[in-house]
Amino acid sequence: DDVRAYDCFRRSARGGVAPALNNLGNMLAEGVGVPQDRGKAAKYYEAAAEVGDPAAMFTLGSWLLEGRFVDADEPRGLALLAAARDAGHAQAAFALGAAALAAGRNEQAVV
Repeated sequence: DDVRAYDCFRRSARGGVAPALNNLGNMLAEGVGVPQDRGKAAKYYEAAAEVGDPAAMFTLGSWLLEGRFVDADEPRGLALLAAARDAGHAQAAFALGAAALAAGRNEQAVV
C-alpha cells in the first residue's frame, strides 16, 4: 500500500538512495499515501538531484524554470535540465529546446 511504500522509501532515502529520494518527492508532490506537501517534495527532489537522479533534476529544474511550487530561478532550472539531459533524460532535452524557443534562442532549440 502507499503508506508502506512511503515508509520504505523514507528508510532508503536516509541512506541517500537517489530513486528513493525522488519517489518521496513524487509521493509528496501528488499526495500519494501522505498529505500533499510540495515544499517538502522540492526538498526531496533537491536531495535526489544532488546525488545525480535525472528524474529529480528534470522535475525540480522544470519547477524552478516555471516558478511552479518554488521560487523561479531560471539559471538554476536550466542547469538542472541540462544535467538531466546529459544523463539521458529525454523529457529534459525537450524542455530545454522548448525553453530556448520560448526565449527566441532558436539556434539552441535543436537538441
